[in-house]
Amino acid sequence: MENISIDRGKILINLLLGSHRVAKTLALATKLPLEELYCLTLIHTERPACVKVLSKLLGVRGPRTSKLLGSLEHKGYLRRTMNAIDHRMEMIALTDEGTDAAQRLIREAEDLIDNLMEGGEIDQVRHLVGRLDEIRMRAAHHCHAGDASSDPSSGWLLAPDEE
Repeated sequence: MENISIDRGKILINLLLGSHRVAKTLALATKLPLEELYCLTLIHTERPACVKVLSKLLGVRGPRTSKLLGSLEHKGYLRRTMNAIDHRMEMIALTDEGTDAAQRLIREAEDLIDNLMEGGEIDQVRHLVGRLDEIRMRAAHHCHAGDASSDPSSGWLLAPDEE
């Protein structure tokens, strides 16, 4: 019985390492640090209106998100403005250059998927994509029962800030 448990644990660890390698491959192809890649991807796909929402999606506090945004803003990928009604809320939007960078990322991901399809591995990828969110939700509930981070809508892309 113990061997079965160890094998299951190894499967999850291999899944995590494989996902990380894919993300690193995309980060290298787009010449973005991995955390900036996640941030840019979320802004492009989820279109959070403000820094607070992006922080929640990333699973980190505002100062860390602000640092990532500052780097992306310095590169010309996004702009931050104050909300006209609530001046405590900082709004974010991709620039044309940021949208181009996100499109390059999508093209790199499409090339990677095409390569997997040519190798006959696309069914495995489809199955994996279909299960990842369920795994994430169950893991969050298992590891953080009763904690706010067990909320399935809470962030998951970056390692949480240290207390």
